[in-house]
Amino acid sequence: MSSREEVLKARFAVDYIKKPLLERFLRYVKVHTTSDENAPEDQKPSTARQLDLAKLLFKELQELGVPANNVSLDEHGCVLAKIPATPGYEKCPSIIFNSHMDTSCACSGENVKPQIHENYDGKPLNIGNGIIINQENSPSIKSAIGDTIITSDGSTLLGADDKCGVSEIMTLVDVLLNHQKNINHGPIEVMFNCDEEIGNGTLYFPKDKVDSKIGFTIDGDVEGSLEYENFNAYAYTANFTGRSCHPGSARGKFANAVVMASTFISMLHRSESPEATDGRYGFYCPTSIKGELESAKACLILRDFDMDGL
Repeated sequence: MSSREEVLKARFAVDYIKKPLLERFLRYVKVHTTSDENAPEDQKPSTARQLDLAKLLFKELQELGVPANNVSLDEHGCVLAKIPATPGYEKCPSIIFNSHMDTSCACSGENVKPQIHENYDGKPLNIGNGIIINQENSPSIKSAIGDTIITSDGSTLLGADDKCGVSEIMTLVDVLLNHQKNINHGPIEVMFNCDEEIGNGTLYFPKDKVDSKIGFTIDGDVEGSLEYENFNAYAYTANFTGRSCHPGSARGKFANAVVMASTFISMLHRSESPEATDGRYGFYCPTSIKGELESAKACLILRDFDMDGL
């Protein structure tokens, strides 16, 4: 097996991969595509701004050489492109590669200012706005020593989830159509969808238009990893109704909805929280408590690989 140094040296040695890949990623993260978990469930995409990136990708796919009649953008923001098989491989099974365009609404994704840190030396990265990335709070960064790291300026998300995947797939299309035409392959489909971050990524999956029975989602994890199964997930909202009165004469009458919601959260098993589980263990994850004396709600996400467990 090659040494780590040899891998680093060879990984992006090809300029027609390295430069366009970086340029694409920096271009895409600057497009504001945050989804909205409070939008109506049947509103797809949940935010119109996701269409800005969809339209950009639709145009770029045609510029890369995908035939115009093989690229589509539907009203739900799904971009689908089909790359014909090379001669003699038309009967091979079609494979689809997919990434999502939206970013999490847990943090701002507007006015992203990407920063490039070349030849990471293992020391803490002070990226700005009081944010420091180090090996204690981000252990996986240890594997990036010697690499180029890209971060935001600390005031927003970077959007690497999943604009990394979008950039990689677009670069794959570029390589196959413009740089390595001698690579034989069967039919290939690529798809970019909206609202994955809020659990609605497959709400309007264009199954009637997709030919592939085999697919790969290009998303985040450690380099070289392959995930072959996924958890089941639910969003859960518990609503509490209280009874308000003057706190000076509240005995026997006052019912505080904020306390109810807080008590409910405190009763969840701490051993089944995200910070106490890994691998295939399920968990409860409270994401917010909102409300006042007479009405409050606690929002959670529930995950488990086994539906009975969920």
